[in-house]
Amino acid sequence: MLTPIIRRSISFILLLAGLTGAVVAKDYQVTDQTIRWTGSTPVKFHTGLLTPKSSTISINEDGSVEHLEVILDMDSINVTDMGEGRMRNKLTGHLKNEDFFHVSAHPTAKFTMNRHEAGVLRGMLEIRGVRMDFGIPVEIKGDAMKGWSLVGSFTFDRQEFDVNYQAGGLLGAAKDKLISDDIKVDVSLQVAP
Repeated sequence: MLTPIIRRSISFILLLAGLTGAVVAKDYQVTDQTIRWTGSTPVKFHTGLLTPKSSTISINEDGSVEHLEVILDMDSINVTDMGEGRMRNKLTGHLKNEDFFHVSAHPTAKFTMNRHEAGVLRGMLEIRGVRMDFGIPVEIKGDAMKGWSLVGSFTFDRQEFDVNYQAGGLLGAAKDKLISDDIKVDVSLQVAP
């Protein structure tokens, strides 16, 4: 028959053994990342890229994301569907100035995940100083030894983040109405141990 002290000691040892076998998230290095945006009007659309300033990610062995934070360099926003020249430079300037993203006042945008559930990374999305709860559906493939691939696509309403044509008057309001409120974003993230 075991004494109470021996029973408690065995229980404590079993508890420790169970804790050491628990799944622990592992930090990964981002090896490649692409963030592509698409905006549209009734007659045309434009696409471009954004460059992350920094990305940190931790993933469990089962492929669930424990932590993710991506900070975007908004000054990197560009247009990829137009050739070099005056019109492309003009559009890029509009995107960067106070007409839209106001990069001089808001140099970064950020997504900070606080939970991963049912294939969706949920957290806070911050654009132009406005923070909102947001969910990004992602498909995750890979393994803990070789690394992971995260691919997702989402749409945000630019008006909710105060990304609208800021030029005043009737002309500015009319131009803003011609631009779709929905901005599509495609994300691809490759990480390695």
